[in-house]
Amino acid sequence: MAPQRRGPHEMPSSISNQTTTRDLGWAATLAGVFAAIYALGAARTIQGGDASEFVLLGLERGGIAHPPGYPLYTLAVKLAALTGIAPATFAVSLTSVTFAASALFVVFLIARALGARPVAAAVTS
Repeated sequence: MAPQRRGPHEMPSSISNQTTTRDLGWAATLAGVFAAIYALGAARTIQGGDASEFVLLGLERGGIAHPPGYPLYTLAVKLAALTGIAPATFAVSLTSVTFAASALFVVFLIARALGARPVAAAVTS
C-alpha cells in the first residue's frame, strides 16, 4: 500500500496542534521557577546602560528610548513604575523577569508542539 500524500496545507504527522493540560502545567512550572530565580537576582538599584535609560523612562511622563524605541517594553516599564513597587528600579527589573518567563513558557510549548519530549523542551527553552 502506498503512503498517503499530504495536501499543501496539512501539518506533518510529527507536529501536534494539541496542547495538553500537562504541557501547560510543565510550561507554567518551568516559567515560574525561572522567574523566581531571576527575580532573586534582579537589580534593585540603577545599573548602567539601557537599564538606567528604561528606569528613567518609567519615572517620566513621556519620552522614547533610543532607536528603535522599544514601544511595548517602554509601555510595560511605565505601567510597572505605576504599581508602587519600591524602588521603581526593581519594578523595571521585574518587567524583564515577566517578559523572559513568558518567552520561556511559549518556547516550551512550541518545542512540545514540534514533538520534543518534556525534558528536551525544557532544556531547549
